[in-house]
Amino acid sequence: MKRFLVVLLAGVMILGMSSAIFAAEDESTIQVTVASIDALVVTDGGTITLDDVSGNNITGDPDTTATLSYTHNSGNNRMILAEVEADGMPIGTQDITLTVQVAGGEATPVNLVVGGARNVGQQAVWNNIPRGAIQNAQVTYTASATASGTNAGSYTFTVTFTSQDQT
Repeated sequence: MKRFLVVLLAGVMILGMSSAIFAAEDESTIQVTVASIDALVVTDGGTITLDDVSGNNITGDPDTTATLSYTHNSGNNRMILAEVEADGMPIGTQDITLTVQVAGGEATPVNLVVGGARNVGQQAVWNNIPRGAIQNAQVTYTASATASGTNAGSYTFTVTFTSQDQT
């Protein structure tokens, strides 16, 4: 009888442990969709006062108040272009030259307006941007004019920045 109880007790213990060995399990899936990101933000510049005279040429200190931030997750490198479109030119005859340069971008400033005539077409200010983010890159505007070709006054230019796949 003792033997029977030992065998019975051992059997009960084995059956009790087997339920822990055969635990239930299941799986669940979740899909994550990443949207295409192409976000460009450029703040407004300040004012350039042209008051430094050298003969017929008038220059002033550059404006560095604008910043550029850009984020993209494209598989292709991207580029940022700038231009002054026809409706972004001030009214009236003037002989102003306006350039722009973005810190971290192209090594030389881009001519947007030369001698009062806009440079037709977008100009690259930053090439080969891999996916990721550019935060608060300083935008530098410079301007000059001629005394013989520009009346005293305030002239506002609208600069359009555009991102696109690197060409």
